[in-house]
Amino acid sequence: MIDSTFYTLRSDLRILRDTLPALSAEVGEQGLPEWRERLERHVLPAIDFDLPVLLVAVCGGGSTGKSTLVNMLADAGLARVGFRAGLTRRVLLAGHPDVLSGPQVAEALLHRLPDRPVPWRTPDDASEPGPPLYAQTARLPRNLLLIDTPDFDTGREGRMINRELAEPVLRTAEVLIYVFTNVVYNNLSNTRFMAEVVGGIGGRPTILVYRISRVADDAEVEAHCLTVARHLYAGDDSGPGGFPRQVIGVYRMHESDAVARGEALPRLIPISSVTQGRDVMSLLADLD
Repeated sequence: MIDSTFYTLRSDLRILRDTLPALSAEVGEQGLPEWRERLERHVLPAIDFDLPVLLVAVCGGGSTGKSTLVNMLADAGLARVGFRAGLTRRVLLAGHPDVLSGPQVAEALLHRLPDRPVPWRTPDDASEPGPPLYAQTARLPRNLLLIDTPDFDTGREGRMINRELAEPVLRTAEVLIYVFTNVVYNNLSNTRFMAEVVGGIGGRPTILVYRISRVADDAEVEAHCLTVARHLYAGDDSGPGGFPRQVIGVYRMHESDAVARGEALPRLIPISSVTQGRDVMSLLADLD
């Protein structure tokens, strides 16, 4: 049974929302303060369900295995996978049908995006430019909403247009899963973009997923992940193993041709004392 604290908090926040306009008028407040806009546009939509819901964004560059990971977490073939970079060109929101019940819910959750979400039909949908997609899958836990973001190191016509699509979603999400490879783990352009986003929103609980050859030992993998973490959250080594406190999990995901072809699902192997041996779904459940 869900703790009554959640329902009490939700009720109090709704009262705050409803009484603030009159109070603001009395004191002559001009405009909408940033914290109140965040309350009305982000916090309240996220808790306006019958149970607490966690909004998790999976992000990273092209050909990292990001969409493959989304398919694994959702236990459904929602996104197209392949060897070509830039296959993901639209935002995809996935959730249990009891929670993601229709376009109004999807629109409230993706309010930062300029276009209204449309229903997902096939895995090829996200490969074509267009409005954000929402997909219902009963295989996702009711308390988890999953977002697949466009590959933010690819673009069109000389512009990193996918970053423009990804950034507002990353700002909306409560947890980030950052997927990267050995080729780009030290890519300052990608990590600088991520650092600017997470820094600008005061940080987010972040899970690192490193797609790497099984030949690499855990010590080397952890060292590379630590490099990424310190690019994202510079100056913070207060977490376990010297990681920034915002990093809550570190996983390796082995290279696989079968996975890249969409013929198999990846396996996330927990490493580092940060992760405490938990699989990623258990880790997310602990955050709820």
